[in-house]
Amino acid sequence: MANNLGRTLLRLGDPMAARKQFEWAISLDERRYGSRHPHVAELLNNLGMCLARLEKTEMAREQFERALVIYEDQFGPSHPNTASILRVAPPRPL
Repeated sequence: MANNLGRTLLRLGDPMAARKQFEWAISLDERRYGSRHPHVAELLNNLGMCLARLEKTEMAREQFERALVIYEDQFGPSHPNTASILRVAPPRPL
């Protein structure tokens, strides 16, 4: 539920409120499923998008990278969820 609320808040243009919802949902799902679960990866991806909107690029990148590791471990490098992270993550600085 917190994930859905966070996504709605993000679409409505309130990334600060969305961030709180995503962080809360992550803490709940990590306790429920463990930190390496695909549900957690989805939330990390959503938090990353939220942080990117807040122009917190490095923090966003950290969340995308955490999600990427989980997706690669769970689904492999060619799965659509893995590829989706690579499309939205900010590029690494040279």
